[in-house]
Amino acid sequence: MSGVAEIIETCLSERDVRFERVSPSDWAIQLRGEKKFSITVLLALRERTLAIESFFIRRPAENHAELYRMLLRANMRLYGVRFAIDDIGDVFLVGRVAVEAVSEDELDRLLGAILETSDEMFMPAIEVGFASYLKRDLAWRAAQGIPEGPPRSTVSP
Repeated sequence: MSGVAEIIETCLSERDVRFERVSPSDWAIQLRGEKKFSITVLLALRERTLAIESFFIRRPAENHAELYRMLLRANMRLYGVRFAIDDIGDVFLVGRVAVEAVSEDELDRLLGAILETSDEMFMPAIEVGFASYLKRDLAWRAAQGIPEGPPRSTVSP
């Protein structure tokens, strides 16, 4: 297990990725996207697998089925990770790889998949799962003379 831990530490250090080793077999990683600015990733090294997990969004306020359908469709094209929900409906990106397959290149691909997917799918997910909130926010901003905020997504659900 220590060889894989060294691979993880080397990969993260060489790529200037912010991380903290929170236990001998767990790492908390901080990635920065262009649309989703803060992306926390947890790596958990176990006897036979390396698990990767990243919180995506909290439980949607509305349009649950439409949002989950959109994320399930996205799962078909993702590399190494997939969307999943927990018991309360919060959405995560998760993956698992055999320890024998862990290399710097593979870890780079998995972290890249988390970063790219989080960035690409964040605004479409918010627009579907929190549509009423966004509508109220835009109306309030207009009434206050405040610019609209971040650009809307161009990805169709």
